[in-house]
Amino acid sequence: MKKIFSLATVLFFAVIANASQYNNSALTNCPDSGITVTDRKSNEMIIVPNPSSNGIQIKVKVNKAATGTITVFDAAGKQVYQQETALQEGNNKIVINDIIILNEGTYTVKLTANKETFSSRLMIWK
Repeated sequence: MKKIFSLATVLFFAVIANASQYNNSALTNCPDSGITVTDRKSNEMIIVPNPSSNGIQIKVKVNKAATGTITVFDAAGKQVYQQETALQEGNNKIVINDIIILNEGTYTVKLTANKETFSSRLMIWK
């Protein structure tokens, strides 16, 4: 049996999952499902849209160019996805369309680059 969540419940969990990502950042606008963030610190990673039903964008700022590894873990801590990506110094947008293979649920997304690890929650909603 498929669980159906109310829009209010989904929005509540989306706000809770992303609340820590916006500390110390100035939000400039909120068009549709995306969020524009200014003054992003180097230790922040933002995932939009979140929740998602198909592709996502990971926004992250790094101090120097590197090859990063994106790893996704399910709620039990099992690795369910991994991808390497080239990162440029400064702000980066990484588009991941393969996320559609994941089942509904909450995941932890980690990006490791330059001996630094960024982490964020992701909700998949279909």
